[in-house]
Amino acid sequence: MSHLNQYLAALDLDAGLPKFELLNLMIARHMATFCFNNIDLLLNKDQILSLGFDDIQDKIVTRRRGGYCFEHNKLFYAMAEKLRLETSAYLARVTFNKDDEAPLTHRITVVTLDGQGYMADVGFGRYAPTCLVPLTGEVVTGANGDVFRIIEDKGVYTLEMIKEGEFFALYIFEKTQCLEIDFELANYYTNCHPDSGFTKNLVVARICNNQTLVIRENMYSVIENGIASQSEITDAKDLQAKLSQKFEIEVSDDQAEALF
Repeated sequence: MSHLNQYLAALDLDAGLPKFELLNLMIARHMATFCFNNIDLLLNKDQILSLGFDDIQDKIVTRRRGGYCFEHNKLFYAMAEKLRLETSAYLARVTFNKDDEAPLTHRITVVTLDGQGYMADVGFGRYAPTCLVPLTGEVVTGANGDVFRIIEDKGVYTLEMIKEGEFFALYIFEKTQCLEIDFELANYYTNCHPDSGFTKNLVVARICNNQTLVIRENMYSVIENGIASQSEITDAKDLQAKLSQKFEIEVSDDQAEALF
């Protein structure tokens, strides 16, 4: 089975669908099926996460271990290319509504359909849009009800979402050509730098059935219709059960202890 066929089979999708419909379904089902997490980064701090395509395909699609942006979005980019779509990959600065400078540490994909550019991002955890977002400023609503738009100013694109009734800037990017070595460098920073949040705390997210499920700092959250309910993860056994039952990620007793 080809990589594309294996991927589409995992999402229960048919490559013959109209491309716009197919891509939107790919985005939503990708995030429902393959969860966002930094588990392997935390469990293997002496190693750099591989961005080799075969390794990513095996980890995410075959073994269902999930991953973070450099893994998820490289996989999605490759699948879009295999569908013979005009596809580009860029680096973004995660700003979270702040003006201070942020490093280029997030990978995104831009796909062109009928001359129109759309951003696709299956690797931004709880804030990832579950649909294509046009680069023209049109407001779109994801499968879980989150509302997004991209605004452009002098070649700088800003992804915004509605938070507490107002648009909130998540990250910015430019259409500057990026080579795979650029993503490798950003991945190295995210894996190793002491200022990288992924080296400090467990982060797990899944968007499915109109709900956003999140684990962060030993808190489990379920967000639905903009309303969050939270519960504390009490011990390693509780964490292990949550990962298995809610995120379909299996970890050993020792791994759960290390993550807790």
